[in-house]
Amino acid sequence: MSVEQNAATTSKHGFWKVYLCSVFLGVLGIDRFVVGKTKTGIIKLLTFGGVGIWWLIDCIQILRSKFTDAAGNIIPNPKPKVAWIVLVAFFILVGSQKNNKDSGDDSSTSSRSSASSKYAGAYSAETVQGTSVGQLQLFESSGYDLHLGNNHYRGTWTVSGNRIRLNGNNFHYTTKNYGDITLNVITDSKLSDDRDMITYTK
Repeated sequence: MSVEQNAATTSKHGFWKVYLCSVFLGVLGIDRFVVGKTKTGIIKLLTFGGVGIWWLIDCIQILRSKFTDAAGNIIPNPKPKVAWIVLVAFFILVGSQKNNKDSGDDSSTSSRSSASSKYAGAYSAETVQGTSVGQLQLFESSGYDLHLGNNHYRGTWTVSGNRIRLNGNNFHYTTKNYGDITLNVITDSKLSDDRDMITYTK
């Protein structure tokens, strides 16, 4: 009698299939779709796993053999220790990925700050044709101020590889020579078809 009762209350869905779906895809409600709980699966999907809380609760319920399918049958956990190790490993993996991303962001920010300090300063400016002269100021705040002839330009500047790019309405492309700190800028004005090559020497 007890054997028949146990067979009737044990789900036909395999533990590992449901469990792994819950761990890796539970925020999308896949674990509930797998066991036939479509309505709650849709709700879980729309709430992104209940902002993670529902996802965690379902994972723990499955681990404790408290999770049931649509018919109310339990899904027993055949190897609790192994299943817990999988969940802990998942948390460690997610945590390490986040730390790597934060480290990369910090490194990138530090690199930009270093470049800003290295190349910030005042540069004399003139066109290759010698028709306009002026001054370019690169600020550590990543902004620039350029006076060239009767024209005044402002914007931001960035360093990428062996190039410094001035970002503004009139600037199309820039290059930089590390040796003598010379900046070459091709201007692309919306008001004229002329493209002047400008050389900046600090």
